[in-house]
Amino acid sequence: MSTEENTSSENSHHDEDIEMLDYFDTSDNESATWEPTFTAWFSLLGSTRIAPNLPLTVQRLAGAVRALDSVIEGKAEPFLPPRFGYVQLFDFLESLKSNIQLHNYCGSIDTKPHQTIAAIAYELYRNAQDTPTATGRWRRFRLVGGRWKDAIRSSPLLLLAFSKTAASFA
Repeated sequence: MSTEENTSSENSHHDEDIEMLDYFDTSDNESATWEPTFTAWFSLLGSTRIAPNLPLTVQRLAGAVRALDSVIEGKAEPFLPPRFGYVQLFDFLESLKSNIQLHNYCGSIDTKPHQTIAAIAYELYRNAQDTPTATGRWRRFRLVGGRWKDAIRSSPLLLLAFSKTAASFA
């Protein structure tokens, strides 16, 4: 490799490093909020837990849905930015689908032959909302949650490291 190629290669890696740093918010404000964020995150997890042994009703899901919608709408900021709501919405829907499947298998929930488990989960969620979100917008929220989930793997607190600029990729 020539000296020019080597220098060019080093510069491109350096540029990538700089570009990656743009995606992280290193402000003192973000680092000072980790503890309240941790508390708020676990509160959200607790309020969105679905009890597997209880019937799935709109009334039982309403509190969890309100909590998720509140975070997604930005009402829990600065400690819980909307991206936390998107991730938990994704997990909540997966849990809801699993519960519906379990209840369907046990015969404790009525399903129509042509209706998918995902469609039932969407319907339950939308019916539990105070003001139902448009279907397209709501599916986009789930998609964004899936993207964030892929980005953070199993550590939701990594969401604190991403800046508002990085939030736009979702």
